[in-house]
Amino acid sequence: CGNASQRPSSPSLVACDLRDMFALCCCTEEEGTPVEPVAVAVVGEEGESPAPPATPAKEEEPPKEVPAPPPKEPAAAPQTFYVYDFEIDKGGKACGLKLDFKKSGLSVAGITSGAAIDLYNSSVADPSKQVQVMDWICSVNGATQSQDMLDKLKADEKLQIKMYRDEGVVININKGGGPLGLNLSFQPDSTSLDVGGVVDGAVLAYNNAQTNPDLLVKEEDCIKSVNGLSGDGQKMINKVKAESELTLVILRGPRQRGFSG
Repeated sequence: CGNASQRPSSPSLVACDLRDMFALCCCTEEEGTPVEPVAVAVVGEEGESPAPPATPAKEEEPPKEVPAPPPKEPAAAPQTFYVYDFEIDKGGKACGLKLDFKKSGLSVAGITSGAAIDLYNSSVADPSKQVQVMDWICSVNGATQSQDMLDKLKADEKLQIKMYRDEGVVININKGGGPLGLNLSFQPDSTSLDVGGVVDGAVLAYNNAQTNPDLLVKEEDCIKSVNGLSGDGQKMINKVKAESELTLVILRGPRQRGFSG
């Protein structure tokens, strides 16, 4: 780089011409051993270091679509029905049940005072185990058909009986000047009304507005009470005809729930 004859006695940096992007400088030492060339960056025209190359901007990812939550299932109606069973020895007495033959099964319409079932009820403290009006009989000593169960209640002294009870669902219907829309029937001693079918009217409109099938009024359902009146089918029918706003307690029998003996 420089003239060897003019080398100073101590190490010094000798400038070289700057060429292109890099220049080479060399150092000399007293012993004259050359130093390896070192690359030096050339400063820019204004004396500032050149800006580093720009980092390419990252492409923004499109926002991910968040799936909508699935629709909520309609809340289930609380379970109002259950099965209980018991054994009795009639002790020579009559069974003492008044029975109503319904499409939905064999239903209790009344209990005779002092008979076997009444005495059984008196011996049981838990009301959920006592036979009540509007309970259904599911089986008697293994029989499950209505007539067969009736025959065993009359003939057998010792009885194993399985019963079904539905506490009922309360619905409110406004006839709005139109028909109720139910085909109803009852027997002279019936304590409830039997639904023979749902036709055009207020109940059909009520059904169409429901999302829970347990709250629908269906064929073979029973109406236990009309605006608080129960126990007399004829009076209940009269109230259905006379009043526009109705509060009904609807029961569903064991056959509709899939119960058997």
